Amino acid sequence: MHRDECYGTPELVLELDSVHLTERGRVSVLTPDELVRADVDPLAVQEADVLMHLADAHPEAVDQLTRLVHPDVLQSATRVLPLALDRYGIVLRIERLSGHRDVRLPFPHRAVDTVSAQRGLGALLAEAGRRARRCRAQH
Repeated sequence: MHRDECYGTPELVLELDSVHLTERGRVSVLTPDELVRADVDPLAVQEADVLMHLADAHPEAVDQLTRLVHPDVLQSATRVLPLALDRYGIVLRIERLSGHRDVRLPFPHRAVDTVSAQRGLGALLAEAGRRARRCRAQH
């Protein structure tokens, strides 16, 4: 058992042999050293606050983002929530009575900070608006 050096209380220690990372259906195996050397996502600290702000203060923006999701995925949806935000884009959770599905909407460019993530969200919203206008013009 490991003990905290200052207080002598028991500590939980996680010892890893490897980490299996799945991205876009591809699995990468990392050693603990590779994991330690990996870049921290620049949005990790602000992610929860940004997602809560988006859900609470801008539900119309979340609704607009659904225009970028294939209609089949939205069929029977009961609710859509912003689930995750990272340097690559935003993930929406599409909830249904029968379960859920998560959909990633990639930013046009990788975000390096909160400002560039806001630009990425703005670009996604602009694209959603263009799609909505095209759809209205066709009908």
